[in-house]
Amino acid sequence: VATIKGLTLWLDAARGNSETSLVNASDATDIENEDEIKTWIDANPTTPTNISFGAPTSADYPTYLQYGLNGLPTISFDGDSDRLLASIQLGELLSGEEGTIFIVSTPRSFSGGTKTMGIYGSPSRVDLMIDSTVSFSWRDSVTYTATAVPDPSLEGKSNIASLRRKKTGRMDVKVDGVALGTAITNADSILDLSETVTFSLGWNAVGTTLSPEVDISEVIIYNRGLSDDERKEVESYLSQKWLITLLQ
Repeated sequence: VATIKGLTLWLDAARGNSETSLVNASDATDIENEDEIKTWIDANPTTPTNISFGAPTSADYPTYLQYGLNGLPTISFDGDSDRLLASIQLGELLSGEEGTIFIVSTPRSFSGGTKTMGIYGSPSRVDLMIDSTVSFSWRDSVTYTATAVPDPSLEGKSNIASLRRKKTGRMDVKVDGVALGTAITNADSILDLSETVTFSLGWNAVGTTLSPEVDISEVIIYNRGLSDDERKEVESYLSQKWLITLLQ
């Protein structure tokens, strides 16, 4: 992961105690099963500083499940108030024209909401919605969304979602290695990299609905559109680690 050029974020619930990437409600880094998580710290080894995600209040802490996904830890969000947020300059995550996002998650219910993660500014915004469809949005003043329908439904199913926007503006979505839907092109949508944005996990930062009941295990972001081979390399790493079968 770290040897591929352009890595800007690496959140990994499985790092846990070994690399002090999680802090619980008691401000301890010795994390135990069902601890409430106050802070989740990016473990990207290629940057001098790491991005820290925190919950606004103790009522918003998600839960650490030590054996949540195939024997490895995950962070569980309740679909109500649970959230982890980071305030960051957009240019620290993505380029204005391209980027690639990987997320390992388990949507436990679609009834409460669907916005698994989002990077929210005004007008810049990038977000992922998982319900009966998988939607990847990239917008400045106009929203462009690549939407795909998985088969079977992802409700209750652990998956590896891969979202990519190339410099040409081409956007596409993969789930478990399979390209879903039809790629779209939106070459005229360029994000404002100087904008300070809210990066939200497990919560919709721009409304009162669409906050998901979801377990998030790993999030990886690159500031460029990876090649097909690079994308497969990261998907293979995630597949072997989390024991999620790639279908292609």
